[in-house]
Amino acid sequence: MALSPVFAVMPLIAGAALSYVFCGSDANEGNCGWAALPWAMFLTIPLAGLMFIAGLVILIVSLVKKSD
Repeated sequence: MALSPVFAVMPLIAGAALSYVFCGSDANEGNCGWAALPWAMFLTIPLAGLMFIAGLVILIVSLVKKSD
């Protein structure tokens, strides 16, 4: 649950770092494949939301079981 925000923005961080390292500071989606990586956030943000909700449900269930 705590790592879901990191999972959501990982393509942005990786794309920015790798495009700067391999393609230079003037990289864009047209001339560097790594610069197109942040578009993967269309998939990782909803998945991170589901991971967060699942973790929250598991946390609530475990707290209810512990209180019994």
